[in-house]
Amino acid sequence: MHVSIDYKKDDVLLIADYGRSAQGWLSYILCYILNARYIEPYNLLTGNKYTTSAIIENNTKGRLERREISRYSIVVKTHAYPSKEINLTKSIIFLTRDPRDVAISYYYMARNLRKKGNINIRFFLHAIPMLSYIITAFRWKIHFRSWRHVSCFRLRYEDLRADAFRLISSVLSNFEINVDKNIVEEAINIFSFENCYGRKRGTEDTNNSEARKGQIGDYRNHFKMFHNIIFWAICGQEAKSAGYKFNGASTIEPKD
Repeated sequence: MHVSIDYKKDDVLLIADYGRSAQGWLSYILCYILNARYIEPYNLLTGNKYTTSAIIENNTKGRLERREISRYSIVVKTHAYPSKEINLTKSIIFLTRDPRDVAISYYYMARNLRKKGNINIRFFLHAIPMLSYIITAFRWKIHFRSWRHVSCFRLRYEDLRADAFRLISSVLSNFEINVDKNIVEEAINIFSFENCYGRKRGTEDTNNSEARKGQIGDYRNHFKMFHNIIFWAICGQEAKSAGYKFNGASTIEPKD
């Protein structure tokens, strides 16, 4: 699907992450609050849609009735590495998630897409769990490093889940956006996991490529000690700088 879009830099809010880090969830909430249009992926000329949720689609078109349009009319997501000069916008949010949860989520997404007949070689490289985890660890590390020196508002998925209202309010304050707090609460409720996917968070749907579980710490159900040690050896330095720590047993946990 090709979409023709006119935009100015000041219109765009860009949300970057490695992938499998609830970037979509954050995008939906902000689209609703800003009454902005949601575009995926980064390339504005190919606005491919991956979500199948009517709740998401109907509330992220930037045409909500009886609502003003904010200074941001477009919210764009990207998993790409930053260019030397980012010329789409200077308003950027960088979202991170525990890379081990990312690894589990990516493994199951790749498995699901293979079942559906997707022949992308990337997904076949993730057919073996241990190999999939190692690939994700290296790629997450490189991606994180590539964004390290870009001026961004930085968030962690775990913190967003713990106190969505406070974190979303911080985002709005950082970008000098003033909205009624009731709209923020409304957006968080509308885009709850239960509303969007019709099941309780933590309930697994292995056939859903967009949202399998939405659970923090799901890697504990899959990783053994040697998985944790290997993972930390590969990307532990970057995970630590993102605010995570390895406690010597089986967890990378957010700092207090």
